[in-house]
Amino acid sequence: MKRGFKNISWSEYTLVFMLFIALLAPFIAGNEAYHLIPYSENQMDLNNANAVSPFEKQNIKSKLHHHWLGTDELGRDVLTQLIYGSRTAFFVGAISMFFAALIGLIIGGLAAYYGDHSIKMSRLRITISTLLILTYFIFIIALIPWDISTISLLEKIIHLFIYSFGFILLFIVLNKWLKKKEKQRALTYLPVDLTLSRFIEIMDALPLFFLVIAFSALFTPNLFWLSFIIGVNAWPKVAKYFRAEVLKLKKTDFVESAQTLGFTNVRILLKHILPNAISPVLVSLCFGFASAILIESSLSFLGLGISSEHASWGHLLAEARNNYQAWWLSIFPGLCIFITVYSLNKLADRWNRVMSFTNKH
Repeated sequence: MKRGFKNISWSEYTLVFMLFIALLAPFIAGNEAYHLIPYSENQMDLNNANAVSPFEKQNIKSKLHHHWLGTDELGRDVLTQLIYGSRTAFFVGAISMFFAALIGLIIGGLAAYYGDHSIKMSRLRITISTLLILTYFIFIIALIPWDISTISLLEKIIHLFIYSFGFILLFIVLNKWLKKKEKQRALTYLPVDLTLSRFIEIMDALPLFFLVIAFSALFTPNLFWLSFIIGVNAWPKVAKYFRAEVLKLKKTDFVESAQTLGFTNVRILLKHILPNAISPVLVSLCFGFASAILIESSLSFLGLGISSEHASWGHLLAEARNNYQAWWLSIFPGLCIFITVYSLNKLADRWNRVMSFTNKH
């Protein structure tokens, strides 16, 4: 088993190749003389419009300008669209999983590490803190003009930063004031694990695809916001895996020794628990990466994803829906989606089996 793990599988070769194509897309396809494919992402060849097959006679200047995988209805080169579509797929997958990991690790780690009997505070402080957090999210959704396309992304981020800074400052001041008053009141344990675990379960029960569609209606469809929306709805799986690992590691000797030595909770979580609990999270992120690619392609297919200015495998499939005779518009992007998602799932499954074998021995 160990010897097999050292050997690189075909799924890893496939993913490395796809990633290589995605990263070098601007250098592979374009209008410059050094490009291997002489067509840019949105360049239209009007002489070969209306979906020309790869095997049809094409009206081209030379053999170098041949459309090896055909064209779409607008005369865009399908091979170029597939190359830039891989860039879109990997961008959405990577950014969405970054946000999913960030949120999931924080919530799952806090729930498991602090539990239900670590933090004491008054009921008044718990109530006011909860109301303040709920008010923050309501203000963020209501006051920031997420759906107005004329306002740039930078302005929206600045608004988010200003409101967040104000609420954090208010939260700190109120908590310090309430903490002074707590000496005269009965304290109760704050059920951190119970509250966050129920929140994780509720979010995990909601269908990810329909959540993304609902949130997409509030934002201008672009690559970053689509990735962000997928990420903030895909974190529950990460949180569940990380919470389970932290619960196991919290009782180990090295964590208890670190607590005895007086290390801060942040240091214990980041330096001692996180490196030992990250492996199952990586498996979850790998599955999530594949899911994000499928969601992006599905939304583009339905016309709810990114604009047609960006190449997407889902856009090509949507064009095939309007022209059933153009088989190349469905076969090639469909193969790209299948191979990429299948390779990611095989890689995640392999990591999972290796970790199970390691834990048993």
